[in-house]
Amino acid sequence: MAKLNQKICGLFAGDTVPILRTYTDVPVIATTVAQAILTIKRKDKDADSAAVVTNIITTSSGPDGQITDASATDGTIAMRFVLSPAKSILLKPGRAYTYAIKVQASDGGKYTLERGAIVLERQVIAA
Repeated sequence: MAKLNQKICGLFAGDTVPILRTYTDVPVIATTVAQAILTIKRKDKDADSAAVVTNIITTSSGPDGQITDASATDGTIAMRFVLSPAKSILLKPGRAYTYAIKVQASDGGKYTLERGAIVLERQVIAA
């Protein structure tokens, strides 16, 4: 089941923003999750190409994060997305943006796991 109406808050625009997720009720969709995508948009109806931020991660560690538990056979997967300061500064402080997390299974199936709003705070110290 997808997690709907979630909220990410308490983090600051211009900081490194980690978004850690573990899903424990994932239907057994395939042997592994090959890719996960975090998309942040101004409005949910915006085209994917108009997204403010898109992070695509795999099981290999990279600047956008990593899938840390890709085996879906037990119904649990885990991942870490990282918004760099250059990406998080694109989100205007105090404004609610729509986000979604979608995975692509090793069999090619695509599944949305989460949808909600992300609101970042304004920096006090700019350095």
